[in-house]
Amino acid sequence: MHQRKWKLLRTVHGQESYYAIIGKLKNKGVLYKTKIPVHFGGRGFDDTAQYDIYIKKEEEYATVEALREPLTGKNRQRFSAGLPLLRYQL
Repeated sequence: MHQRKWKLLRTVHGQESYYAIIGKLKNKGVLYKTKIPVHFGGRGFDDTAQYDIYIKKEEEYATVEALREPLTGKNRQRFSAGLPLLRYQL
C-alpha cells in the first residue's frame, strides 16, 4: 500500500464493527482499502478478526462527514450503551 496516498483510519475487531464503518463510507462514496492481518492458532469461529481500514488522504473531510451519520438498528443499541464507535484523529 502506498503510505503517501493512504492513511489508516481505524483498526477494528469483529465483522459488526467493520461493516458499521464500511457501510457509512460506502453511503458517502468514500474510497477505502482494508488490510486483514493473518494470524493462525485459533479453533472454530471467532469474530475477533482484525480489520485495518485505510482511506485516501484527500478524502479525510468526506470520511469525517460519513462517520458522523447516526447509527441505525442493532448498531445504535450496541454503541449507545457507552461503547464509542470511533475516535479518529484527522
